[in-house]
Amino acid sequence: MKFFAKKDARPMSPGISVEDLDKKLEPKLRRSQVLAPDATLKQVCVNFIERFDCLAALHASHSLNLDFECVKSNVTGVRVATDTSSCRMPSGDKPLSLMKTIHLLKSDADAKNATKDAETGAREDIKDASS
Repeated sequence: MKFFAKKDARPMSPGISVEDLDKKLEPKLRRSQVLAPDATLKQVCVNFIERFDCLAALHASHSLNLDFECVKSNVTGVRVATDTSSCRMPSGDKPLSLMKTIHLLKSDADAKNATKDAETGAREDIKDASS
């Protein structure tokens, strides 16, 4: 019996440390207003397992005008210290995919394409920073 694993669409390890990746990405993300002027990726990406997931969430939040803290709470399954009482949350504390989070927070958005665009942006950011 053969088993076929779904190929992971995430980029391979960028070959640089997370700290170096952050240093290269932060100025670009600030210029494009994806990252707040006074924020660092280390701060905003806490609770994310992969930097890629955090970058995709940042891109989705920016392009759809969503509260990043709401997106972060839904995607990580960890309630953040800031007030998220105005956020729509799933029942329970299980993390949602980015696509399900977008659908939950902005039901009129094309969640599938928004997720694809956000992941493409994250992938390009990592590729640019590691070259």
